Amino acid sequence: MFDPYIGEQWAVSGNILGGLRLLILGESHYSSDTTVLGKTTPGATKDVVREFINGERRRFFTGLTQVIAGKHRSTMTQQEIEAVWASVAFYNYVPVYVADGARERPSRDMFMAGGKPFEQVLSTLQPQAILVCGYELWGWLIRGLPNAPHKPWETMSPHKVGSAPAMRMMHPSANFFSSTKWRPAFEDLCRQAKSTEPAS
Repeated sequence: MFDPYIGEQWAVSGNILGGLRLLILGESHYSSDTTVLGKTTPGATKDVVREFINGERRRFFTGLTQVIAGKHRSTMTQQEIEAVWASVAFYNYVPVYVADGARERPSRDMFMAGGKPFEQVLSTLQPQAILVCGYELWGWLIRGLPNAPHKPWETMSPHKVGSAPAMRMMHPSANFFSSTKWRPAFEDLCRQAKSTEPAS
């Protein structure tokens, strides 16, 4: 499996999410190095996130940053971008490199192989909210869970994954993705997560 990226301010009350343990769930890694396809490089997820933080252009992470910050990336300082990613955890569900280009979809077996590693990540991180990137991934994630809908790929409703409310979102790399559109849904997810936390 790929190790999750965990921001330096994850779960810290002073972070931009007020300490909310938000796990962002991406789908899969790709690599131009065909020798690693079907395999794993544990530190790859951390490397990819850090490359974006350090200025590499990635549409996927730009979209996520804008949803979480509620601002367009062009209006954000480097410190604001760093603050977003210091406050969250990020993990890709499929536990191996899929292909050398994003147009090739993960196979059924690849998605199926992601279940057990994801359970391990849930157990370790204990997120309070999960933002799921991509409709197909959402279907694989919630199928078979308690109270899962009969047609998981068709439901838009938030669903509990472990003890955390989870929400599906259009994949940030998809055509017509709008961070402005998804920001209110993300705010609802955060409110729901905070409202279900036990009083201290």
